[in-house]
Amino acid sequence: MIRRFAGGSLALLLALAVGAQEKLRVQGPSPATVELGGITRVNLVVEGRSARPRTPVVPAVDGVTCQVMGPSHRSFSSFTAQGMVQQVTTTYTLEFRPERSGEFTVPAFVMFTGSQNQKVPEISFRVVKEMRGAEFGYMDVTLEPRQVYVHEPIRVRVEFGVDASQPPVQDRASNGTRYRDIEVQASWMTQMEGAETLELPQPTGNILVVVLNRRLQVAEYDSAARKDGRTYNSYVFYKSFLPTRPGRLQLEAPLLRYQVQQGRTRRGLFGGQVGGQGKDYYVYGKPIEVEVLPIPEEGRPSPFYGAIGRFTVSAAADRNVVKVGSSVKLTFTIRGQGNFEFLRLPDLADFEQQGLHLLGQTEKRDAEEAVVTYDLTPLSADVKEIPAIRWNFFDTSPSARKFVEVETQPMALTVQPLADRATLAPLPDEERKAVTPGVDDIYDLPDLLGPAATRARAASLMVWLAAIGPWVLVALLLGGLAFRRRRMADPIGARARKARRTFAQQLAGGADPAAALTAYLGDRLGVPAAAVIGPDLRERLVAAGVDAALAEAVAGAVEQGTAARYGGTGGVDQQTAQSFVARLESTSMQRSRSALAWLVALGLAVAAPAQVQDGFGAYREGDYKTAEHAFANALDKSDDRRLWFARGNCFYRLGDLPKARWAYECALLGMPRDAELRANLDLVRRQLAVADDGESFTTAVAGLRDRFSEPELVIFCGASMLAAAILLGLLRRRPWARWLGLLVLLPGALLAVELLWLRPARPATAVALQSLELFSGPRDGMSAIATVEPGVLLTWRSGDTTGEYVRVEAGDHRGYARRSHVAKVE
Repeated sequence: MIRRFAGGSLALLLALAVGAQEKLRVQGPSPATVELGGITRVNLVVEGRSARPRTPVVPAVDGVTCQVMGPSHRSFSSFTAQGMVQQVTTTYTLEFRPERSGEFTVPAFVMFTGSQNQKVPEISFRVVKEMRGAEFGYMDVTLEPRQVYVHEPIRVRVEFGVDASQPPVQDRASNGTRYRDIEVQASWMTQMEGAETLELPQPTGNILVVVLNRRLQVAEYDSAARKDGRTYNSYVFYKSFLPTRPGRLQLEAPLLRYQVQQGRTRRGLFGGQVGGQGKDYYVYGKPIEVEVLPIPEEGRPSPFYGAIGRFTVSAAADRNVVKVGSSVKLTFTIRGQGNFEFLRLPDLADFEQQGLHLLGQTEKRDAEEAVVTYDLTPLSADVKEIPAIRWNFFDTSPSARKFVEVETQPMALTVQPLADRATLAPLPDEERKAVTPGVDDIYDLPDLLGPAATRARAASLMVWLAAIGPWVLVALLLGGLAFRRRRMADPIGARARKARRTFAQQLAGGADPAAALTAYLGDRLGVPAAAVIGPDLRERLVAAGVDAALAEAVAGAVEQGTAARYGGTGGVDQQTAQSFVARLESTSMQRSRSALAWLVALGLAVAAPAQVQDGFGAYREGDYKTAEHAFANALDKSDDRRLWFARGNCFYRLGDLPKARWAYECALLGMPRDAELRANLDLVRRQLAVADDGESFTTAVAGLRDRFSEPELVIFCGASMLAAAILLGLLRRRPWARWLGLLVLLPGALLAVELLWLRPARPATAVALQSLELFSGPRDGMSAIATVEPGVLLTWRSGDTTGEYVRVEAGDHRGYARRSHVAKVE
């Protein structure tokens, strides 16, 4: 009996074990014959409830790249002789992309399917060249030079075209970008082994988007290009690389794949539906070889500036007459072909010995030139010239290939002495100290993006409402405040606080890491997850306080994950998504309250006038006069007080302190509590050695008042009146409330008087732009009654805005001054 029971149990266990074994099915390759440039796929399907397959490791085959995609899971019910059975399948897709024509065989390999290792038989397919592609298309890849030195840039020009009679297939990427399904395939154009990729400016003009190595690529477009008597839709883009080690670079043959419309709807490269069934054609290029030579040691100068290529140099000064201690700008320009991104510029350390002290320098580089502007000051009148600047480079010209030293021509300089033939001398290195903004120098330009800092004014009606309204509507206001507190409940904030926990729960539940990351970003930004996906995600993250490099990486991961979900390759793994979330958790991201708020913020960010951008660039290059004109032109279109701040900086750099004070005073009307602006203004006042008012109590109170704008004073008035109304109205039965109410009422009443009567009657102010003479009457030939020093703050008494003279007040003196010598603060 026991033996029969044991034997039956063993049989049952063996049956269950056999039944638990999963099955492995191999589907493909499909197609078995593939055109060069295309792909063939093999599906590894594992069936069974115990199916827990591991990602297969596919043997490498020369000339073929393989990408493993998946896994994808499917569960369904089927009827068998034993009844209804629950079926589970797990599928991995092997995507093979051949790099040349011929017969290819992937050796058999072992795959763990959940409870055992199973053998995947060898996979064979044939690759043939498609021959009709060259009939309708062409591709020219020009790479120069073919023989380069280490750190000498390699420039690549890629031109390709499709016969104008062949309608191109168009698609829409996951980020909404429309593109033409014309793809250049050459992995080295994305990342060249042994070289760094150099960033090039985006093309402008007539452009379209195509594909490079399954990524979108902007290209110059010509719809009527002629070649061999035929008309083509032509496309051109450029790449640049900097070799980092010597040797021979064997670059694979580029391939052009293009699709033309031949029928009904199809699915595009990035998953979109495209009108017209596509037919692939191919154009095959040839392999390219580049020789990278080492920089020779023999004859290398010291110091060597690391410049490799062919260059010319020039120098120019902005003036040839200057006073001791004043500034002269020396511009040194390098032009030609070479590694502008990495070459070093001369430091002019030897100029100190020749009486020229270096105050600072600014640099600007692009693919064709490097420009450095030195700010020099002569220390004595003995300086007679700006010496030559010496520089060197390795000349890669075929006729030269040697180190070359070049120098500019000396420039004559007339230095006017100081009073009593005084001279200047730089401090010894051990006595020098860092310049402190606000103490020794001004603060830099303000941030000119975002909402404008305008001079805000309050209407009389608003002041009356603030002063009287609380007494009439105290009950309604209290009810309104209670309602407002209820409305302040922040569901978006709750989403943001739970974002990380929700993200972890989604991953634990088996959600796609890219989808979980997208949902997390939506929670943090306060928008739906679908609204996160877009071409402006990087800018939105930066605007929310995320570091630019992290924002770039996160936006790329979202785009990559979205493309993978809609038919692309790759994707975002769980570890990468968790890493991004951990780094983003340390960032205090600002939430967007609505799509309209995003549009407004974006509009403000891109609506900065071109003059502002030009002024900012000129200021950075040291051309302060041009920058001031640009900021002044921008003020004609916008009452942005930050532009007055910027003009003040320009005037200070130009040495015009009275105008600098005037600009800062104008900026203060819209930026009354900006600490950097006030520090700059105080620095200018100290350097002008002017004292407009004493340190009396009245002056201190006026200074405190002027730190607030009119709308802010109205708010303070209303708040004071509201508190007084509550204390003297609702709580009047309590003695302490009555005394406190009277105390609170006093500042509110004073603010109301200030806003309604005193401020409108108060005259404007002005700044003396130079040494100013006051006359008793507005006409020529009269004797001066007083003299005012440059930079002194005046009281503007004139109502006339067009005459040659204006009536002003300086201290105890009232009189008329020439309008050109006075600037009104407004």
